[in-house]
Amino acid sequence: MLAKAVLRFAFSELRITGGSVHGEFGDIEDYIEKELSDIISKNIYNIIKNIFNALNKGIYTNGNLTLFDFEDFKQWILQLPQKIKAKVNEQK
Repeated sequence: MLAKAVLRFAFSELRITGGSVHGEFGDIEDYIEKELSDIISKNIYNIIKNIFNALNKGIYTNGNLTLFDFEDFKQWILQLPQKIKAKVNEQK
Protein backbone atom coordinates (compact mmCIF):
# COMPACT_ATOMS: atom_id res chain seq x y z
CA MET A 1 0.00 0.00 0.00
CA LEU A 2 2.79 2.42 0.88
CA ALA A 3 4.71 1.90 -2.35
CA LYS A 4 1.55 2.11 -4.44
CA ALA A 5 0.54 5.39 -2.81
CA VAL A 6 4.00 6.89 -3.35
CA LEU A 7 4.12 5.71 -6.96
CA ARG A 8 0.63 7.05 -7.60
CA PHE A 9 1.78 10.47 -6.34
CA ALA A 10 5.06 10.40 -8.29
CA PHE A 11 3.49 9.30 -11.57
CA SER A 12 0.76 11.93 -11.23
CA GLU A 13 3.54 14.53 -10.86
CA LEU A 14 5.06 13.18 -14.09
CA ARG A 15 1.60 13.44 -15.69
CA ILE A 16 1.70 9.71 -16.47
CA THR A 17 -1.64 8.05 -15.78
CA GLY A 18 -3.58 5.10 -17.06
CA GLY A 19 -7.13 3.90 -16.90
CA SER A 20 -7.04 0.32 -15.66
CA VAL A 21 -5.73 -1.50 -12.63
CA HIS A 22 -2.88 -3.03 -14.64
CA GLY A 23 -2.02 0.22 -16.41
CA GLU A 24 -2.65 2.45 -13.44
CA PHE A 25 0.70 4.18 -13.72
CA GLY A 26 0.62 4.63 -17.47
CA ASP A 27 2.57 3.07 -20.30
CA ILE A 28 5.98 1.67 -19.49
CA GLU A 29 7.33 3.49 -22.55
CA ASP A 30 6.62 6.77 -20.73
CA TYR A 31 8.60 5.75 -17.68
CA ILE A 32 11.83 7.69 -17.10
CA GLU A 33 13.78 6.45 -14.08
CA LYS A 34 15.64 9.71 -13.39
CA GLU A 35 12.51 11.85 -13.38
CA LEU A 36 10.73 9.44 -11.05
CA SER A 37 13.78 9.31 -8.77
CA ASP A 38 13.97 13.11 -8.72
CA ILE A 39 10.31 13.50 -7.74
CA ILE A 40 10.61 10.94 -4.95
CA SER A 41 13.86 12.47 -3.65
CA LYS A 42 12.54 16.04 -3.82
CA ASN A 43 9.37 15.17 -1.90
CA ILE A 44 10.74 12.56 0.54
CA TYR A 45 10.40 14.66 3.69
CA ASN A 46 7.13 16.39 2.94
CA ILE A 47 4.56 14.63 0.77
CA ILE A 48 6.05 11.13 0.88
CA LYS A 49 6.58 11.22 4.65
CA ASN A 50 2.95 12.37 5.01
CA ILE A 51 1.79 9.44 2.85
CA PHE A 52 3.94 7.11 4.97
CA ASN A 53 2.52 8.46 8.25
CA ALA A 54 -1.07 8.24 6.99
CA LEU A 55 -0.72 4.60 5.93
CA ASN A 56 1.72 3.31 8.55
CA LYS A 57 -0.37 0.77 10.40
CA GLY A 58 2.61 -1.27 11.57
CA ILE A 59 2.75 -4.96 12.35
CA TYR A 60 1.76 -7.00 15.37
CA THR A 61 4.51 -9.16 16.87
CA ASN A 62 4.13 -10.94 20.19
CA GLY A 63 0.93 -9.00 20.85
CA ASN A 64 2.61 -5.60 20.44
CA LEU A 65 2.04 -3.14 17.62
CA THR A 66 5.28 -1.93 16.07
CA LEU A 67 5.09 0.89 13.56
CA PHE A 68 7.32 0.76 10.52
CA ASP A 69 10.38 3.02 10.59
CA PHE A 70 10.40 5.89 8.08
CA GLU A 71 14.18 5.83 7.59
CA ASP A 72 14.05 2.15 6.56
CA PHE A 73 11.16 2.88 4.19
CA LYS A 74 12.96 5.94 2.82
CA GLN A 75 15.99 3.89 1.82
CA TRP A 76 13.79 1.30 0.13
CA ILE A 77 11.55 3.77 -1.73
CA LEU A 78 14.51 5.79 -3.00
CA GLN A 79 15.86 2.62 -4.64
CA LEU A 80 12.52 1.59 -6.12
CA PRO A 81 12.74 3.50 -9.45
CA GLN A 82 16.04 1.79 -10.25
CA LYS A 83 14.58 -1.62 -9.36
CA ILE A 84 11.51 -0.99 -11.52
CA LYS A 85 13.68 0.01 -14.48
CA ALA A 86 15.85 -3.11 -14.02
CA LYS A 87 12.75 -5.34 -14.15
CA VAL A 88 11.49 -3.53 -17.24
CA ASN A 89 14.86 -4.00 -18.96
CA GLU A 90 14.79 -7.74 -18.12
CA GLN A 91 11.54 -8.05 -20.08
CA LYS A 92 12.93 -6.45 -23.25
